[in-house]
Amino acid sequence: MASCAERRGGRTAVALASAMLLSGCLSGHVLDAARRREVPANVTAATLDGDDLVVVVDTTTVTDLDRPVGRGTTRARVALAALAPGRPIDRIPVRFERGRAPLPQPPLPVVPAAAPSPPGPFARLSAEPPAALLVYGLSDEAAVLWLDTLTRRRYRPWAWAVMPLAVAVDAAIVPPLLLLAPIVMVLGD
Repeated sequence: MASCAERRGGRTAVALASAMLLSGCLSGHVLDAARRREVPANVTAATLDGDDLVVVVDTTTVTDLDRPVGRGTTRARVALAALAPGRPIDRIPVRFERGRAPLPQPPLPVVPAAAPSPPGPFARLSAEPPAALLVYGLSDEAAVLWLDTLTRRRYRPWAWAVMPLAVAVDAAIVPPLLLLAPIVMVLGD
C-alpha cells in the first residue's frame, strides 16, 4: 500500500505535468479549437424583395487557423438602405434565412467583373479584393454589399460541454486566469 508521502508526490507530479502541458488558458484553447467561420466564396443568386437585397451565397467553413473543413450554401437578407457608401462593414445588419425556399422575386443577373452590363437592374461581382457585390440600376450609385459582411462566426456545440472542465483546470493551474480570461475572450473575439 502506498504511503501518504508517495501519493502526495504522485499528485504533485501529475499537477506539474498538467501545468507544463496545459500552460496558458485551456478554456481559450477549447474555444479556439471549436471556433468556425462561414466565409462567402461565391454569390450564386441575388434578387430584390421590396427594400431588401436577398443573396444566395456558396460558403466555405474554416477553422480558427483558416483550414477549410466544409462547404455550404447560405441565404442572407440586407436592407438596401444599409448599403450606403462609406458605411462600415461591421455596421451592416444582415439577417440570415433558413431553408431552401425559392427566391421571393425573379433573380437579378449576377455578372462577372469583365462581362458587359445587361439591361435593367443587375448585380456585378467585383474583380478586386475586397470582394463585393455591386447592384446597379436602382439609383445613380451602385449599392455595394461587401461579401465579408456575410461571414458568420460560430462555435461547435461540443465546446460548451467541455468548458466547465476547462475552466476548472484553468482555476486549478493558474487561478488568476479566472479573472483575466473573460476580459481576453471578450476583447479577443
